[in-house]
Amino acid sequence: MWIFTSNTFVSIVEHRDDPSMLCVRGRFAGDAARFLGLPPEAEEVTLQADYRFRCYAHREHVMDAVATAVRSIDYDNFKDSIEEPWRSDVAMSVWRTMWRAQSEQADRAGFVGDQRGTSDAAAQSER
Repeated sequence: MWIFTSNTFVSIVEHRDDPSMLCVRGRFAGDAARFLGLPPEAEEVTLQADYRFRCYAHREHVMDAVATAVRSIDYDNFKDSIEEPWRSDVAMSVWRTMWRAQSEQADRAGFVGDQRGTSDAAAQSER
């Protein structure tokens, strides 16, 4: 599971050896620990891994962290809630990729557009 918050990006997977535990992985130093409410030194660093920063926690702890993230939503536009410019750029890149995939799937399904207009018009507004 991937989760983006205003100040973290994490990937959550089951621990390979202990199904009661989850591995919260981050690409950026501090994200996994921050998401879980742990100090930065709680992260394990593995430079050769695709996600370099990892924390292991019981499922219940991770469930609480997800609930805390949801309870803290106080914005009506996620992209605008991101304060760090580099994180905002990353989020926009993901948004564009997913928007394109949505448009491609809609085209395959035979949708011409939605209430806002055609998919071409929306793509132009983001460029």
